[in-house]
This record gives sequence, structure tokens and C-alpha cells, in this order.
Amino acid sequence: MRSKVMITGPGIADEALSLLDNNDIEVLRVLPEVTTPDIVDLVSSTQPDGFIIRTNQINQAVINASEKLRIIVKHGVGVNNIDVEAATNRAIPVLITRGANSRSVAEHALTLILALQKNVQRFSTGIRAGKWERAGYQGGELTGKHLGLVGMGNISRELIELVQPFRMQITFFDPYATDDQPGIERATSLENMLANVDVLSIHCPLTPETKNLIGAQQLASMKPSAIIVNTARGGIINEADLAQSLRNGTISGAGLDSFEQEPPQGDHPLWEFSNVISTPHIAGATAESMVRMGTTAAQHIIDYLHQNTVDRDSTLNPKVL
Repeated sequence: MRSKVMITGPGIADEALSLLDNNDIEVLRVLPEVTTPDIVDLVSSTQPDGFIIRTNQINQAVINASEKLRIIVKHGVGVNNIDVEAATNRAIPVLITRGANSRSVAEHALTLILALQKNVQRFSTGIRAGKWERAGYQGGELTGKHLGLVGMGNISRELIELVQPFRMQITFFDPYATDDQPGIERATSLENMLANVDVLSIHCPLTPETKNLIGAQQLASMKPSAIIVNTARGGIINEADLAQSLRNGTISGAGLDSFEQEPPQGDHPLWEFSNVISTPHIAGATAESMVRMGTTAAQHIIDYLHQNTVDRDSTLNPKVL
């Protein structure tokens, strides 16, 4: 009998679907708009052996609805929509596609940094409104500036490589990083780093510890000319405090690819600022990374269901193995 994998969300790359099919695994689809109770019913009726999760909330009820469920794989790295504890209680490994979209996210972070540094959004909007704001304008260069990184994982490492031509001074804060990076300063505290950076780029997971990690106190300690970019998860920055800091001129601008509530409300307080650039949580969604994430997720499924082998480095709850 063929194994079954349920894929939630907008779908995965054709290369990944072919990989699953060639390994005799049937694909079941759940669209993004399907509610969690309806997913429970679908899982209960189809009894999949594995999940590949993009969007949708996968809670304890969903996980327990399939007695045959053996593995859960996140198409990406953020598992805020997966109840990892519930999976662990059933001895089900939860894997991520570690590193598959790191380059894409790092490039997106650099795009936001450069756009903020050059005031791209303000002038693009202004010129369409009939403004020609050339007189008196003086932009800033990224070269020689100080970059602060919150988190030292694959994405931060990619971003470090990308900014090398800018000869930036780079500092990172990550109490869980086990190794230092050549030529990169490790901050002893977040507060010490924030006071000195020109650019702050966030690349840590959203956890109880990092929830509202950047709030009014942290923003107030930064330079008025500093910019902040978040391509990680919403909720790491306190958005109300960020809006107030921008209103007060405490910092110079922000680039956000993720929000505490997604999609954010139409009257979000950040929308009043021309020095805020926002994108709809798409930093990792390039054509290239979609293939890498999809095929990596598919291979995790194949390896575990057919060979009972697992990539421990990509497993969030290795104690179940």
C-alpha cells in the first residue's frame, strides 16, 4: 500500500511532487483557506503517514487525528504553526528544511537594508505624486557602517557573505551560538550591541524568550540614524513601540517582512510612515528556494517512511528518535 503525505498550503515545487510520486508516496492537498476543524476531518478520513506543512495551523487535534502519522516536515524553518509538543508526545519527529531558503532570506534582508538606506520608498511614492525631491537630498552609504545581527544561524552567515563588499563592521548577539565567526564580534549583551549599530537585522526564531525582544527600551538605545530590518518572525519587534519610535524620530526606518498578525490590519499604525518598507512574509519565497525547500522536505519524508532514517540536524525534537 502506498504511503500518504498531506501537504498544507499553496503547494510545493513540481520537482518535489515528482520525487514523492517516484517513491510511491501519494500526495493529499489542503489549501490555505481550509480551517483547522476541517483539516482534522480530512486527516481523520485519510490517515496520512506524513505531513509537509507550509501554512495552516497544525495543532494537537490535527496531529492526533491520524493514527498512522509518523513524521511532520515544515516547508521552511519557522514552526509557529505546528504544535511540536503534541508531536513529541506521540514520538513523531518534526523536521525543518534547514538552510534551503537561507540565501533567499539574506538577499531579501539586504534588499530592505539598501532600500531604507537610500530612501527608495519615499522617493518612489513621491515622484508618482508629482514631487521631484532632488534638491538638498543627501543619501547615505552602506559602506563602512556597523551591522548588528540578532541570531547567528544560516541566514546571518549568508548575509555576512553578501555584505562583504561593503566592508561593514559586524557584531552579532546570540547566547546560543556555539562558535564564533572569523572577523565578527560577538556581543556580550543585546543592549551593548544596539547602542553602536547603524543597521540591525533580525534572524532569530520567535520563542517566549524572543517575544517583544525589541521594544521601546531597546529602540531608545539605538542611534537616531539607525535602521532595523526583520525577515524572521513577527512578534520579535513590538510593533506599537516601533511605531512610536518612528514617530519620535528615535530610529530612522524599518523594513519588515513579517508581522505579529498576518496579514496585518489595514489601519496598522506603521502604515503612516514613508520610512517603513513592508513585504508580505515572502523573503524566503524565491523560485530557487521553493525547489530546495520542496525537494528537501520530500526527501525527509522518503528517508523516514521508506528507510527509517532521519536528518538529526534538521530535527527539532531529536529525543523522539
